[in-house]
Amino acid sequence: MEQIFKDFAEAISPALAQLVVALIGTLTAMAIGWLRQKWNNEKAYLSQTTQYLLEFAAQNGVQSAQQIYGAAKEMNKEKLDHAFAVVSATMKQWGFDIDAQVIYAAIESRVGLNKSKE
Repeated sequence: MEQIFKDFAEAISPALAQLVVALIGTLTAMAIGWLRQKWNNEKAYLSQTTQYLLEFAAQNGVQSAQQIYGAAKEMNKEKLDHAFAVVSATMKQWGFDIDAQVIYAAIESRVGLNKSKE
């Protein structure tokens, strides 16, 4: 009986791995879309000056992360965390208290703009 389970697990493992990869890709795309929508919604509530400063800080954060961690096309966790820390610290230094999700959305928006320029 134990051998049947082992054979079944070995047979189904590649299919499960492909399913997990597909789900992760789909969830990532959905999260990016949600963050971009969140950014667009939040921009409506921010003053033009705050929008400009947040976009400027996001650009600096993304550039800093790319210089430190390399300019690979994708934004991995280390880069994202670094960019978030730069943007968050910059905005606090300038006297703005911006929601973390809005900062992440601004960073993702900036990464998307950088990719479209390439």
